[in-house]
Amino acid sequence: KKIFSHEHTLYTYSQLQKHHKQGDKGLAKDDDTGFKGHPECYFCRTSFYDNDELYTHCRDKHEQCHLCVRRGVQHEYFANYDSMEKHFKKEHYICQYRECLDKKFVVFESDIDLKAHEVSL
Repeated sequence: KKIFSHEHTLYTYSQLQKHHKQGDKGLAKDDDTGFKGHPECYFCRTSFYDNDELYTHCRDKHEQCHLCVRRGVQHEYFANYDSMEKHFKKEHYICQYRECLDKKFVVFESDIDLKAHEVSL
């Protein structure tokens, strides 16, 4: 927050915990910002200043399904490739050939696309 040092709000430990989780409603009489707390990464349990920082963290440190993104699904992340591979097997069509499993991300939107891929091997 780009304000002078003396303009920052001082919190007790319990108030700071509430500020991080729920925002400042009820703590500061003049709070009209609608601040609802700092967003937390579900996987790392780390708080971020705002959603932009959280999404940057998730994009850089976690996995996102490229097929779901193509469909328009936003901000759905997986802790690591293993958890995303479970998603691939449940929701999409993953190539089961060893060389494709080793390459990772060889997954298709439809059964027809998977079969076309298998024919090309």
